Amino acid sequence: MVWSLTTASVLGVIASLISGLVALYSLRHRNKRMALQFTVQEVALVAWSISYAIQLGYGTFSEQLFYQRITLGVAGVIPAAFLLFALAYSGHDRWLSRDRVALLAVEPLVWFLLCITNPVHHLAWTGAKLVTTPLASVTALEFGIGYLVHIGYSYSLVTLSIVILIQYATKVAPVYQKQVGLLVAGAIPPFITHIVFTLGYSPIPALDLTPFIFAFTGIVFGLALFQFDLLHLTPIAREQAFHEAGDGLLIVNNDGEIIDVLGVAAQVLTPTPRIGASLGELFPTGGLDALHDSEISVTHDGEQRVYQFQVSPVAAHHGQRVGTLVLMRDITGLYVSRQRLSVSNRVLRHNLRNDMNVVLGYASELESKLDGDEAKEARILREKVEHFFELANKAKQIENVYANTSDEGATIDLVAHLHDVVADQQTTHPDAEFTVELPLEASLTGIESNTLRLAVENLIDNAIEHNDSETPRVAITIEADEAEFRVKIADNGPGIPEIEQDAVGAERETSLNHSQGLGLWLTYWCTTRWGGDLQFEADDDGTTVILTFPKGKGSLVAI
Repeated sequence: MVWSLTTASVLGVIASLISGLVALYSLRHRNKRMALQFTVQEVALVAWSISYAIQLGYGTFSEQLFYQRITLGVAGVIPAAFLLFALAYSGHDRWLSRDRVALLAVEPLVWFLLCITNPVHHLAWTGAKLVTTPLASVTALEFGIGYLVHIGYSYSLVTLSIVILIQYATKVAPVYQKQVGLLVAGAIPPFITHIVFTLGYSPIPALDLTPFIFAFTGIVFGLALFQFDLLHLTPIAREQAFHEAGDGLLIVNNDGEIIDVLGVAAQVLTPTPRIGASLGELFPTGGLDALHDSEISVTHDGEQRVYQFQVSPVAAHHGQRVGTLVLMRDITGLYVSRQRLSVSNRVLRHNLRNDMNVVLGYASELESKLDGDEAKEARILREKVEHFFELANKAKQIENVYANTSDEGATIDLVAHLHDVVADQQTTHPDAEFTVELPLEASLTGIESNTLRLAVENLIDNAIEHNDSETPRVAITIEADEAEFRVKIADNGPGIPEIEQDAVGAERETSLNHSQGLGLWLTYWCTTRWGGDLQFEADDDGTTVILTFPKGKGSLVAI
């Protein structure tokens, strides 16, 4: 008999198309964790729906019975596929070994063979007849012992899968609970529908409505994929990322209740953080403000590790604060390096500085007592020692750049600030000429004032001290456009050597590419510390150094 498109066939095709689209999306992301299990599950849903749709398009018993065997056979794959997906999603990877997956595949394969060979043994069903329903003609089966065993086993797998997902939902953050909620919501309706069909209570007798319900399942699973990024944003993947990084994370709601614990946080904190517990139990004093940037030293896996806390708010898409992230960064390497640097600095500043003070005293005394070339050599020695002290002072200033946050968030009157700097520099360098072209008003926000002053003073000192012109000239201007806010310091000197510009531009020095001192680095760090940048322009008239800040850092009113 010729196949015809019945109402039931249309419903089956729609369900298969929806599940097919979900399967295609999952297949395109097959390199993602658990994507394979999810794809197999969706392909099985497509196979069941399309096979049943084809079956219901025939009006004769023989064609119906042929496709009925295929429909029942492929349907047996879904419970096992759903269990594999639930295990993968919930992190029970030890159950996903090749041997266990192969063992789980045995029953669906045996069931498929029983369906195909049923005319020989009648274990799957013992009798069949064609009945007419409002939607299509359908084969009504009298199920045998094989079907009852298979369906009991299948229902057990589906129930186990749902239980695994629900239990896992109690251990993860709300965003993942929504993922799990959608997965369970998509699985339960077809599960209940099939139980009703097996018990003989289908609203349309003999017609299994389960494949049609897969249209709803596909839509719900689609929401899990697209709205909650099922294949990319999984709790196990996030947990694995924190584990590999050696970091930890606590997620806290607005009531101070811990709603998720990741990475080493559960292993190194005392008492052990529990989901549902108060953050105050872990950190009873000081609150979140005191916790930010604080450090703890603990023993983890037999090693002494140092962790730094970073506290940041979590906002929903509408901007309202919904919680707090407490990140534990493993800074052991940084801590050890910082400790070594601190000891080295102490030796250099105290021991070496004391010794160099002695050398400076003797060099000055020798210079005053000697004449001619000997006095010149003593002067050179004295100048070298004085240069050492200048470098030591710059090193201290560089350290203070990142240690000083006293004015962070404050607004600086840049016009008055630069006028003060220039006035001091005119006193220090009376032979230099200064040109100042400033707007009526100019301000910078969120920048520590002494750090900015240090950057400008250092550039002016450098422009004058290394200037071989008869009259050193320095020009200071302020500019702004839609994107940037710029402070320019121009001079008529020989320019900054390219090797020094390259070293700062590369943000590191090598044995072949390094600057001659700390001045340019000091200016660079003073600027970048507050989100700015350092740029250079050179022409026949001299060099211009530009301190560039994002427009959000400043405001300007022209004259």
